[in-house]
Amino acid sequence: MDRARLAALAGVKRRDISSLSPARVRLITGVEPGNVSPLMPLEGAGLFIDQDVLAITPTLYCGSGQPDP
Repeated sequence: MDRARLAALAGVKRRDISSLSPARVRLITGVEPGNVSPLMPLEGAGLFIDQDVLAITPTLYCGSGQPDP
């Protein structure tokens, strides 16, 4: 991920873009890291999708919640 480019698109400073710790992921989303859907609606959060993702065919599946046993 190009954090500088993402920051520019989001209208924030590069230093404001960072990864979350696993504990913070659980706190904010309510699910375990690795199970967070990229399309999970979070109040106040922006959604940026790389246009290359739109070229995935035939289908791109996104989910969240419990990991498979």
